[in-house]
Amino acid sequence: MAAVKKAEPVTPVAPRLPPGWRGAGWIIGSSIALLAMSRWLSATSVEYLVLAATATAVCAALMFGVQASHRPWAVACVAAMIMALTLGANTQHQLARLEHDWPAERARMSDEALSDLSARVGQASVELGTLALAALTAPSDRGDAFQRLAGAVRGDDRALVLFRGDSAFAWSGTPRVSVDSLADSSGVVGTPFYLALYASATGIGAHAVATRLLYAVPPADRMVHSLGGDVVQRTGIAGLRFVPAADSATLAGARVVQSDGRNLFAVRAELPTQGQVQLRLLERARLFVGLLLGAALACFIVAAWRDRRG
Repeated sequence: MAAVKKAEPVTPVAPRLPPGWRGAGWIIGSSIALLAMSRWLSATSVEYLVLAATATAVCAALMFGVQASHRPWAVACVAAMIMALTLGANTQHQLARLEHDWPAERARMSDEALSDLSARVGQASVELGTLALAALTAPSDRGDAFQRLAGAVRGDDRALVLFRGDSAFAWSGTPRVSVDSLADSSGVVGTPFYLALYASATGIGAHAVATRLLYAVPPADRMVHSLGGDVVQRTGIAGLRFVPAADSATLAGARVVQSDGRNLFAVRAELPTQGQVQLRLLERARLFVGLLLGAALACFIVAAWRDRRG
């Protein structure tokens, strides 16, 4: 009888994925991430950030399936998405903080603005004192004196005036306040539109006054820079309100600013409303996130087109 040959056991073979599945997966994941972040720009919801972050993580894992010659575009796309996500998450965190603890945020904004102003005033007072002393050594020739003072003053918010005898001998810059009667070593002088810091120095037959604009009220604030205006722009407050240091008790929440142990003025930060802060935060975030999404979309189109074209 013929021997019966046993059949060999058959090992099941797992189905193979198509060669370009990683590239296709990257395209799908990038599309989802871009759409989710685009939706976040209008809805500003955490859910869209989570979806975009998940899709971006998948894209980062699959981008090496894109052909090597096209991979830099994929990497650039993912990098732009990560930056957009980081900015979006930070904005979402700040919005939540504003929503749940607005009084603390108001206090933080006020303290930051007033501390910044105090530091700038202290530094400016020292600079003005140095300028005034240096002006006393100007040459006796008037033309040379003008040239010396012009080289010492920088910026449209500063001015320097040298008096010899009873009249102005040379000057540089545009004083926004009257300086001919300022005799104290330092202080603050104002007009209906301008408030300025000043420092003066006196020598033999000469007197010099250096000023720097502290604050300007509308519409003058649109024409010149000032220390206070820079603080307002940097910290996002609505404005500053000043009163003489002796009247600080009349201005709730005011801080007295000093220089060399001398009270110069009292100031309070005027704060925007909660809605204004949120709107400003969203506008800035939407601008930068939109730019990053535009860059990511451009890189995505190039990488996907080249990958599909082969």
